[in-house]
Order: sequence, then structure tokens, then C-alpha cells
Amino acid sequence: MQRRRSSLYALLPEYIRQQDRNQHTRRLLSGIDQVLDRFQGSLEQYYRDNFPDTDGLPEQDGAAQEWLLPYFADLLDAQLLSPLAEGRRTEVTEAIRWRQAKGTRKTVDEVAEGVGQWETVIQEGWTRVARTARLDEPLLQEHLYGITTPLNPAIPQEVAKHPALVSVTPDMRCGSRAVLDDNQAVFSQVSTIEGQSVRWRQHYRHGVPCHHQRIDAEGHFHGAAFDDVSLRTPDMRDGDWRVGHIHPRRVLIHLVQPEGHFPSRQPADHRVFWRQEWLDTDTLPSKAFLKAVTLYCRLDGTLVFEGRFLHEPAFTPVNVRGVFALGQVPLTGVGDADDDAWHFAGLALRNRIEADSGRVSFDRCAVAHVQVHSIDMTTPVITARDTLFSSVQTARSLTRLEYCTVLDRCVVEGLQASDCLFTCSIRKDHATDIPPEELCLRYSRVISAQQPEGIGEKNRNTRERPVFFGAAFGDSGAGVLHPASDEAIRTGAEDGSEMGAFHFLHLSLRVQAVQDKLQAYLPIGQEAVLIPDAGLAKLPATN
Repeated sequence: MQRRRSSLYALLPEYIRQQDRNQHTRRLLSGIDQVLDRFQGSLEQYYRDNFPDTDGLPEQDGAAQEWLLPYFADLLDAQLLSPLAEGRRTEVTEAIRWRQAKGTRKTVDEVAEGVGQWETVIQEGWTRVARTARLDEPLLQEHLYGITTPLNPAIPQEVAKHPALVSVTPDMRCGSRAVLDDNQAVFSQVSTIEGQSVRWRQHYRHGVPCHHQRIDAEGHFHGAAFDDVSLRTPDMRDGDWRVGHIHPRRVLIHLVQPEGHFPSRQPADHRVFWRQEWLDTDTLPSKAFLKAVTLYCRLDGTLVFEGRFLHEPAFTPVNVRGVFALGQVPLTGVGDADDDAWHFAGLALRNRIEADSGRVSFDRCAVAHVQVHSIDMTTPVITARDTLFSSVQTARSLTRLEYCTVLDRCVVEGLQASDCLFTCSIRKDHATDIPPEELCLRYSRVISAQQPEGIGEKNRNTRERPVFFGAAFGDSGAGVLHPASDEAIRTGAEDGSEMGAFHFLHLSLRVQAVQDKLQAYLPIGQEAVLIPDAGLAKLPATN
């Protein structure tokens, strides 16, 4: 269906347009154009609503509306489990094909990636179990594994390197790891890393794993990576993210480890600098800044800083360095809370935000330090949702947080918090641990020493300890809940999902959805174990 290219007024003959001196005809036809455009849009959406995905619709901007997906699922007898819209859309479009290929490794991989909407690498547990080699066991040709130079059968040292041999003792002379494969070997795989498809293969399967499971000298646990294919004896423990992996009845699903607001490799167009002089002199920011951050003013006078990548499926905030000095009051340092308002969305603010007056709000941000000096105990001067904080300070005002995580400092006069994580004490001032006079917490986590007594047990609050992939603000995975976190935190929010700043990513629900979905697609007796893997976020070596 093609869009209208010309307006009705443009189709009129020239001599009629010349007689329209008062523009009455132009305004009339302009209104009719708007009605026709909306009518055409309704027809196009009606056509798209017949298709749950965009395949076969190259000229269209979208597919069926999300609310129609359960009806498609009823027609196909498909169970929708993914918490993400794109995941549910994939469950509908692939329902028949997945059912026809149930039990295969490819289907398991596609189900895990489609439902969870992340990159995965599958290892079948029986291929990791040590066994005794047979003399009459045939060996596949080495070029199928990516070895371009044939091995000389007359030299035992070379034949021992054959990738199809059963070898339990690691060869200490070489490392076993993932490498890029330009020759497209049969046993190579394709993964999406940093937004691009990469074909890789396993280099020297008998070598020492470069990313094996271990505990370092500082006591930190490092899980095995997807390119650890070493053979082990069966692990009889129950399988989880850490142990019980090597077993013939388990399927190991390595999924890309979530990095939160601070990915290990951030694109250059996601990093900008802020200069205070732009705000002080009403100067338009640089082109580089405006290329990554949208700057506009709402009708109510709120100045908005919004990352241009906020609504992308793979959300990564724009990293902004620079101090924001907002609503400055030279002498007293305290102004009216109703003077101005600022809103930040989709940004990782690595430095300080200090406002002497006005109100500040955040949406899906990471904020190192924010201070608001204006006074108001009725309406919040800081409002935040889905935001990670290192330090929050409103010593004489009310603060309202929803689905937020505060890591290091929280000094507030009054606090209203729902579904939040606090790994620091909530206090009224810096010198003491006295809690705010107005402290309203619900479905949140507080530290064990938080005052007053009982605040951690009422209103569905908890004192259980959260575990993050990154401990400090600015680290990769900072504030992102690790599977080792207590269930009271992973499912403790009001809607049954996880507390904290990354509630909007539904990470815990996605893990559970993948496990529940795979119960219908794994062979009988097989169990799926999901393993967060930091190695999946890095490009393999070239050789």
C-alpha cells in the first residue's frame, strides 16, 4: 500500500490556486488531507494487523499491534511467556517451526534467544563429559573443524591435535578459545556481538581453557565462558548458574552477561561532553552533543535532556561527562522549588548535578551525584524512575523514587520509595544515622542496620543482601542483579519482578521465561541451565 505523495491542493489547476487569495481553499483541502491520511493509516494498520511480524512487509513500518499477539497465540496453540514484546512476537511467529523441530539443538538455541531476546551459545552436557576413546571410533576430517592444513598421520604429535579425538588431559602448550573463522567451517557458529554477526570456531579443543571457572586470589568468582569445552567427570550437584554444569542430562545455555548502564565497550557516538557555559549563556550545544542528546523544552517549561538511543531495543544510555549547575542562586544557594524544572532520560551522568532551585527528574538514567537545595516537603524536588544513583542528597526536601537503586549515599529530609534497592543507610543528615522524619518505603530493600526498627519487614520490604554483577558505580554491570541474589529481591517488586534500577529490562523474568519455555522443547529428561557469560560481549581473537 503506497502513501499519498501529493496534497489535494497541489492537484488543483494553477488558475484555481491563483484565485484562492484568502487561502480558504488551501485550508479546506488541508483539513481533508489530514482526514485522508488518518484513513489511510487506519487501512495500513488494519493490513499489518494480519501479520504478527514484519517478514513479508518490507515497505511497512511495523506489524500487528501488541495487544493482538495473544489472539494469534490462541490460533497456534502457543504459550506466551516472554516479558518483552519482541519476545512474545517471536514466540508467535516461530511457534509452528519450533514445534516441528522440537528437541534439536538449533531449536533450543532459537527458543533461548527468541524468548530472552539476548545472544546465547548452547553446549550439550553429554559432549563435555569425559569418556574412554574407542580404537574403532571414526574421526571426521579436520577441515570440518576449521583446520586448513591437513594433519600428517605419520607424526603422532600432529595426530594428537585432531579436534575429534577424546582427550581429557589438557595440553598445556596451547590455549583453547574462540577465534574468528573466515573459512566458514562446518562446526563454526555465528553469534551477534556488539551488534554485528560474527562467525567463530573453537581453536585447539584439547588446550587449556582461557576462560575457565575459578576463584581468583581476591576471592572473586569467575564463571566458565562459552569457549571452555574441556572434558570433565559428571557433576552430580543440582545445576544452577555456578555449579552442576557437566552432566549428560543438562543443556548449558551461555547468555550474554548484562552490563547495564556501563558497557565494557561503548560506541563513540554514545560518549559526549557537557559544557556549563551552554546553559549559562543560552548557547546551542555542539553538534556532537546534539547528535547523541535531544534538547527541548516542554509546554510546562521543563528543559529535557534525552538520549537519542532511549527507545532502541538494545538500550544503552549516552555517557555524559561534565557538571550540571542548575538554577544557581549566588548568595544563599537556596531558591524556589517552583522556579524551573529539568528532566534527564536515557543518560549516564558520570559527574555531579547540583540544583540550587527548581526540580529535577530522571528516567532510565545513571547518576553519580545529585544535590537539590530547594525546599519543599509537599511536592518532590527529585523524582526518578528506573535510575541508578551513587549519591542522592535533598537535605531539606522530599524525594520520590520508583524502581531505583542507590549505592553509596542517601541523605534526604523526606523519602517516598517503591520497588527500590538501597545498599546504603537512608539518613536525614551526614553526621548521624537518624532516618528521615517522613520515610515511606514499600516493596523495597534496606540494609540490615537501617533505622527505625521494623522498617525492613513491613510494607513488603526486605533486608536480604543483593548481589550485583558490578559493585561500584561506573563498573560494567553496576547495579545489575546477579542470579545469586535472594529470591526476595529478584521477585520482590509489586508486580512480581525484580527490584531496582533495571526493572524495565525484566532480566530475572527473562531467565525464568526461558527455563519455562524450554521445558516443552528439550528432549525428555534434559534440563536447561542458564549461565551469565561476560565472554559473549567480547569479539573473539583472529587466530
